[in-house]
Amino acid sequence: MPKRKTKPAPCFLTLDAADQALAELGRTEAAHRAAATQLEERLRQERESYRPALSALEDAAWSLRESLEASAAAHPEWFPAGARSVALAHGRIGWRWVWSVRLKWTAEKVVAALRSRRLADAILVDERPNKDVLATYADETLAAVGAVQKSREHFFADVKDAP
Repeated sequence: MPKRKTKPAPCFLTLDAADQALAELGRTEAAHRAAATQLEERLRQERESYRPALSALEDAAWSLRESLEASAAAHPEWFPAGARSVALAHGRIGWRWVWSVRLKWTAEKVVAALRSRRLADAILVDERPNKDVLATYADETLAAVGAVQKSREHFFADVKDAP
């Protein structure tokens, strides 16, 4: 158990009293462990009871997003000239650019190139290139360390907060 600050505790005057307190401490700690185990089991069961409903809601949301994307693609007239998104009463739909870095070389070779250029902030502790940091570098730097900036248009559906 973690150490806590409490009011000064009385001292035991005999070894027998200390031994009895030790026995009580053992029972108390065992009861604490049992209660914590019971709590964890109840929480696990409660989480499991929500799993089917959450899964159904995730499936429904995914299906709605796919339908929105298919509908937006099928109806370019919904978007004003040149617009990539449109505001609706309950939110906004459209496409936005999503950026990511793809490694052209092996991770080891990219890490070596990053080290040689003193770009250690782009190397994760487990010796993998940090793509989030690499995304901030210029294309010339990325090319020199064996990476390339890649972009693609990504559909989105932002829902407004309920009033």
